[in-house]
Amino acid sequence: MKRVAVVGAGLGGLSAAIHLALAGFAVDVFEQAADPGGRVGQRRLGPFRFDTGPSLVTLPAVWDELFAAAGRRCEDSFKLTRLDPVAEYFWPSVRLTAPGTPEGLARAFAAKGWAPETQSNAWFQHAQALWHAAGPLFQRHSLQDRGFWNRALASARLRGRRFDTGRTFEEAIGQRFESPQVRQIFGRHAASLGSDQRRLPATFALVPWTEFGLGVWTVNQGIQAVPRSMHRLAVELGVKFRFSTPVKAIVHERGRVKGLRIHRELVPFDAVVSNVETGPTYRLLATGGELGLRHRRGQERGRRGEMSSSRVVFLWGIDTEFEELGRHNVFFSARPEDELQSLFSDRRLPVDPTVSVTITSKSSRGDAPPGQENWMVTVNAPHDPGPERIVDSWAVERLQEATLRRIETNLGRVVRSHIVQDAVMTPADFEAATGAPGGSLGGFASHRPLAAFDRPSNRMPGFRGLYLCGAGVHPGPGMALSVLSGRNAADLAASDSPPH
Repeated sequence: MKRVAVVGAGLGGLSAAIHLALAGFAVDVFEQAADPGGRVGQRRLGPFRFDTGPSLVTLPAVWDELFAAAGRRCEDSFKLTRLDPVAEYFWPSVRLTAPGTPEGLARAFAAKGWAPETQSNAWFQHAQALWHAAGPLFQRHSLQDRGFWNRALASARLRGRRFDTGRTFEEAIGQRFESPQVRQIFGRHAASLGSDQRRLPATFALVPWTEFGLGVWTVNQGIQAVPRSMHRLAVELGVKFRFSTPVKAIVHERGRVKGLRIHRELVPFDAVVSNVETGPTYRLLATGGELGLRHRRGQERGRRGEMSSSRVVFLWGIDTEFEELGRHNVFFSARPEDELQSLFSDRRLPVDPTVSVTITSKSSRGDAPPGQENWMVTVNAPHDPGPERIVDSWAVERLQEATLRRIETNLGRVVRSHIVQDAVMTPADFEAATGAPGGSLGGFASHRPLAAFDRPSNRMPGFRGLYLCGAGVHPGPGMALSVLSGRNAADLAASDSPPH
């Protein structure tokens, strides 16, 4: 039986380990942290529990398929509840409760006088068409699958007009809607990808469809139940885990992976799946053998690529309940153009940020004491690789004041006097915790016209037996896509070299 190593126990690595075990490989997972989950993290401050990464699930069918492949039912491991309404949106003196369906949101826009229902429905029909054209084929197959491009071209799915690659995401929204509020609501989906809506291809209009058309879901036992359940499934299938065990090098010879260096020990493996970003993967290769000129040039090309943005997260324990808030809340900037300029052009923290506040205690009462709330407050920040950090302690102090000011202005209530526990996580903290360079949300920013189709692939070029998965590679960032990337990497490994 052939042995495969997985580097990293994030969602992509867990998915790869499960699928490799199901294919008949002996699988070992090495993780530098003490627990599985990667970007799906959590933290406790006194009696308050906080998510520090995603707190919602999209595309739940991905987990149904994962567990079904192992003869299990996802609902026996964790339960999902569709969120409706999806969010509370706040501007000064204006508030919108966003229903969890396209039809409901269209009616809500019409009631505010922001857009006729027919206009909003046409937008969602376009987004749904993009999803059906690109989503299943692109997300559930590696670009290196045999016959992928033939199938795609035969179905005429890669024509630029069909995929709306000839304009930007901002142009697509602006040509459809005049309301600044609607433009901000849909524009925030670009920020969730760590990309600039002024350069993001309009192909990504399919993202709002995944939220409103296909739904967003809460995990009844808390978001950590997802990686914990995947870890348990992997162990049941015979996968071995070594936590608190950083990998020193991916050892290779003449373009062929030979194994891993753990501490000073060479552990031989027939193949390796890397669930870390491409940059750190190249560094592991550089310490594991001499890179050829072609590979060094590939590394340099990767370094020249523009990374997606990061975030600053404030964790606040609140000593009261804000009844007007929901589980997910967005407080929109009064200067959205300046915010984009700050993040993607000037590379500095915004003076007037858009602020997202997630309160999981609204649905999981154990996350905060009775009568109190846990606020995960997220503000977009530039990719911050160092060595001189943009987001230093002085910048964070100013950002916190700007964040409080935006929330209090839009909410019409004082918040700061109710904070009884607080902590902050910066791009440097996310880089240390997950290995994402500069705290990047999802690897390279999607700013080229065919960005959805030219992300780093699941097979590392130039190295036989090395595969990639995670938010930074195909098919892209997000919990569900990371799980699919792990499956893609495992499928490639199995097709290249069967387990026996």
